[in-house]
Amino acid sequence: VSLGFRTPPYGRTALPPGAIVDHPGVWEDSRDGYMHEALIRRRGHPSTLAVLYAEVMSKLLAWGAVNFAITVDVRGFSGTPIGTPIPNITRDMLLRSTAPSGGHDSATHSAINSGASSTNSGASSTNGSRGGGSSSSSSSPVLLNTCSSDALAELLRTLKRAFWPFSWECSPNSGNDNYEIGGSNSHGGFRAAAKAGLGEEMNAALRVMSRAAAYRLDRGIWTSPGAGDIMRCKGACERLVMLAGDEHPDERRDLAIILLHSGEPGPARAELRAYMATPHFKNAADPFDKALCYKLMDLLRSLGNGIQEPQQLVSIESALSARAPEVVQAVKRPLTW
Repeated sequence: VSLGFRTPPYGRTALPPGAIVDHPGVWEDSRDGYMHEALIRRRGHPSTLAVLYAEVMSKLLAWGAVNFAITVDVRGFSGTPIGTPIPNITRDMLLRSTAPSGGHDSATHSAINSGASSTNSGASSTNGSRGGGSSSSSSSPVLLNTCSSDALAELLRTLKRAFWPFSWECSPNSGNDNYEIGGSNSHGGFRAAAKAGLGEEMNAALRVMSRAAAYRLDRGIWTSPGAGDIMRCKGACERLVMLAGDEHPDERRDLAIILLHSGEPGPARAELRAYMATPHFKNAADPFDKALCYKLMDLLRSLGNGIQEPQQLVSIESALSARAPEVVQAVKRPLTW
């Protein structure tokens, strides 16, 4: 805050509560979800600033510029995150805990636990954080001083909404992210995307907007703000599945429909089948969403064995074991004006 960093005036999301918007990117600013944009503009989504704050503090701790670890309180992603030092934890204690003998000594272990629990940080605390926290036997100052993966998942959801190329059904409570009671991603953009995939009617305004965006994107001209970007949306959906797919199976469902629209029916069928096998689909999914999933699966099954499914579902393990993508030479197209 002292350096002038700020969050958007609307906080977590700019989408109007309880509305259905043709393109959520008209409302969401994708720049708020990118680290370099936050550094340049001194403005970012609360989750973006939480990750930046945690990483800066990690570096300072590793370099010896500070002598304390912190927890990051994201305050429900409604405003600027706040860092709180963990009591009774010093850099020397953390360095001793990563000595060759391994493991935290009992005093360090107790202090970490009490410090993490003393801060009501909601989704973001050192306990259970990315790669760090008291559960790790090899924590280091760099790894301990972070916020949890929930901040990164929230950042990815912001980008997912900003790039979603179909209509988006907003939650009645824009700050609610409880998937079971109509949270901000409960229906989201799945229904509109599924209907489009099944060939059901799309309103005229959305059709014109989407065609214009596709025309420009095909020529390398990204000048259709709010009209969606299916490739960037796919990237956000894939990373959300890797990060939170087990906790929130809906993310795998949304990835499946984006894969279908991206011309990848094999991976789409595998991801949708995996989602439909979860307890969430069987016990908690909305009846209308269930019906759409069954229709989509019938469509994908009708393609037979002619489409190839991946050997592994999208996961961190499959991403790490995959071959690095080849560099594709950019194709230059002439401008149309």
